[in-house]
Amino acid sequence: MPAPLNVLLVDDDALLRLTVGRRLEGRGWTVCQASSGQAALDQLERRQFDLILSDVMMPGMDGLQLTAEARDRGIEVPIALMSGLASPEMAARAVALGAAMLVAKPLADAALEQIEAAARGARSRPATTSGG
Repeated sequence: MPAPLNVLLVDDDALLRLTVGRRLEGRGWTVCQASSGQAALDQLERRQFDLILSDVMMPGMDGLQLTAEARDRGIEVPIALMSGLASPEMAARAVALGAAMLVAKPLADAALEQIEAAARGARSRPATTSGG
């Protein structure tokens, strides 16, 4: 059995964090939560995760800005963004900023499978090192 995924769930909606968090824990994942993009960055400074699952629409720093900031800080963990207003344009922007994918809310089981595959795939790749 594969090791549980360590996931950072980011959403300003506490009820959504609770319900999605329970679904992820039901899959055997370990879930930490953040209520904002800045709170997520603070957690990313202290801890490593296998995946970031973030809402796009949040006050202050939205999920797209969180993605860009994480990449600017050298955080290479897969980021899956979720939105109730997902569109092809938003998906293209998310991927251009460094997200692995954009999925529609509410999260379908197929989306969770896709997210898990991205996280496990990234986990199985060897880490790159500098200095040859």
